[in-house]
Amino acid sequence: MATTRKFNSTEWRSISGLSLIYGVRMLGLFMVLPLLATYGANYTDSTPALLGLAVGIYGLSQAVLQILYGAASDILGRKRVIAFGLLVFVVGSLLAGLATSIEGLIIGRALQGAGAVASAITALLADQTRDSNRTFAMAIVGASIGLSFIVSILLGPFLADIVGLSGVFYTAAALGLVAIGLLYVWIPAEAAERINSKPSIAEFSQVFKMADLWRLDFGIFALHATLTGLFVVIPLVAGSDLTQVYLYMVLGGVLLAVPAIGLAEAKQLTKPVFMVAIAGLLAACVVMWFGWLPVGHWFALALFFGSFMVLESMLPSIISRIAPAKVKGAALGVYSTGQFLGAFIGATVSGFLYQHYSASAAFGFFGGLLLLWMVISIGLSIPKRTRGRGTEAA
Repeated sequence: MATTRKFNSTEWRSISGLSLIYGVRMLGLFMVLPLLATYGANYTDSTPALLGLAVGIYGLSQAVLQILYGAASDILGRKRVIAFGLLVFVVGSLLAGLATSIEGLIIGRALQGAGAVASAITALLADQTRDSNRTFAMAIVGASIGLSFIVSILLGPFLADIVGLSGVFYTAAALGLVAIGLLYVWIPAEAAERINSKPSIAEFSQVFKMADLWRLDFGIFALHATLTGLFVVIPLVAGSDLTQVYLYMVLGGVLLAVPAIGLAEAKQLTKPVFMVAIAGLLAACVVMWFGWLPVGHWFALALFFGSFMVLESMLPSIISRIAPAKVKGAALGVYSTGQFLGAFIGATVSGFLYQHYSASAAFGFFGGLLLLWMVISIGLSIPKRTRGRGTEAA
């Protein structure tokens, strides 16, 4: 059991460095989220609709470009593509900081999102971790994203009081440059055999022909549609006790997720734990569908977040096992596209359903997505993990 979590020095450097890079970039994106509604009225031609577009446009540009970045990383190398994406993010942050009109702000935010390096970072992490350690590695990176979100919500308003919204964007640009430095100073070099192995068009086409990859792509779509939808609906129904609600959700979720991930790794029970986690999401949504009852919903949210953490770490790890080695980046690009499209659609649809119908209608929508995911996942075939170096795990 212990050997499944014993990272070697290459893995530790890759995990720690990529967690920092991912977290730093997301910190730069998230810091402005609590600020745009407050400061946005100062921009020329600003309207509530355009401010909403400025908030969400980064997710759309990320979704559109994930496949391109992932495929490019298969051909050009992971580090080159990640560095390019981070530079695009830096340029977008600078433009947003310089903007005086709402149109300029939207362009800057779109460019921030156009540095869509999620698929390339995930592919590089998969390249540099053994299959036996990969799910825990993905979980650590996922935790860095969650931590960056929490820190950004607190840090953004604090910085804005000192340097204004433009200063926050300039800080994001500086963080992007720090991430580029980490990429080349700390992350281990890519394996020469992977860099010199270029995929053919026929090999690329496999990404779109494998049913199991489509099952996983729909899974990440449903997972993030439900997550972002919850963050639209829960604040509207929970009232003023959000801090307490989220505290119970995170702490309870971690307590549930860590042993579940450990069980899946130690006993090679990936498929059973995977299916139980989807069932956990569905059960949580069913509880919330009946109406907001604080104690019951704290348990439901803890169950939801724990199941979410399990699936968020498992999904990219399973894709890295299933996808052909030469097109792993492209496969993760399609996966990341589903993730960001899910976030966009989940937030949009849940807000519409809450406004025109009820919170229960939104929870019913989430439940329908999760039930469909559970049904199509019955046929999912997950390869056993390997115990070797695992840079090109089957």
